[in-house]
This record gives sequence, C-alpha cells and structure tokens, in this order.
Amino acid sequence: MPGWKIVLVAWILIIIVLCTFPWWVESPRWARVRWIPLVDMFRSYRLLRDALANCFLYVPLGFAYARMQGTYHLKFVGEAAIVGFLLSVACEFYQIFSPVRFPSMTDVVMNTIGAFAGALIAGKSLASPGRT
Repeated sequence: MPGWKIVLVAWILIIIVLCTFPWWVESPRWARVRWIPLVDMFRSYRLLRDALANCFLYVPLGFAYARMQGTYHLKFVGEAAIVGFLLSVACEFYQIFSPVRFPSMTDVVMNTIGAFAGALIAGKSLASPGRT
C-alpha cells in the first residue's frame, strides 16, 4: 500500500517537527526529565490536556502503520505500538538537550497508547466485513 506509506512517513515528519521545535540545543538537562510516568498527569488541567494531546498525536501514526500492512493481524498492532514507542523515545531524548522542552515518560506512555489505539482502529476497519 504505497499511499499509506506516504501518509506514515508524512505523519512521522509532522511528529518530529512538532516535538523538536524550536531547533537549538544546549547541554543536556537531565534534572528536568520526569521519569515516573502518569504521576503528575492529573495535577493540572494543562498536564492532562498535554497528555491527551500526545495520545491523539500518535493515533494517525498507528492507523497509517496498520493500514499500510493491507490486512489485519494483531502482530501489526504490536508493531505500530513499538514504532510509536521508539519515535517517542527519540523525540523525548532530543528534548533533554532543548532549553525550552520538558521530557516526560508520561509522553512516551501516552504516545505509545495513541499508536496502539490507532492501529486497533485501523485493524477494526480492515477486519470489518463491509469494508471497500
């Protein structure tokens, strides 16, 4: 499915741009990393909104990955989650060197869940008997 490959690559590029802007780096700021996921997510509306936005940002990635396969298999759902996880870890690692970004393991978890959910949605649409 070449069309879905293009969508997948385009969405990966969108994620990279959104998660790495602005593009300047300094010495690493390991003290700013929030290592324990989901702990602070419910402390404020802003953090909850950020977590949900991270989840929804990765839904199209999982959807495109699963649709690119052309057929439904649970293996592809797992692979989409792994792709989302690896991309998320790479983006959060970059943010360690950014003076204005705050890397968080909550983001990694929510991004992975989003990619997983997107692949499940695509899988359901591929497996449905009335699909065209």
